[in-house]
Amino acid sequence: MSELPPPVAHLEIDQIVKTFELGVVEPWEDALPAAYDVACVAAAALLRRDFVVVFDSTFTYVPVDGREPVFHEDQVTRLADVARDAETPLTLAHLSASLPELLRRRENTGRLTPAIIEGTHSLHETVSLPVRPTLELATDELEPAELDERVLALAVRVAAGLEAHD
Repeated sequence: MSELPPPVAHLEIDQIVKTFELGVVEPWEDALPAAYDVACVAAAALLRRDFVVVFDSTFTYVPVDGREPVFHEDQVTRLADVARDAETPLTLAHLSASLPELLRRRENTGRLTPAIIEGTHSLHETVSLPVRPTLELATDELEPAELDERVLALAVRVAAGLEAHD
């Protein structure tokens, strides 16, 4: 008899930021640190209850005023520490897409400006992750539902001890 996967929680930084009422035009710079705090505390609580936690973030901030984009390496490390402290395996899926594909997706959502997309893409082309990814996945050819399914399937396999992890 096969075991059912544990319960799963999806913590998405952008969605957490949207729950804040900051009263400012550009809330991202002020809200991101608080969103990471909320997500890490939530992840720790959920891991104590045997959830598989999917933490969704680019770990970047691209200021709209033209300042240099920032990669939040410390937050990746912090998330890895949450998993380590809970004595649970960490599955880090590093997703990538070509800049033309990201800009095409933007046309469908209108969510981010081209400058933010270009800055985020540029950062991810040049930074080194402080934690070795479990999965490197190019997403140009994948539909969102297929992508979600692949990442979740890997996370559940790692949590169940069926897949190697660091």
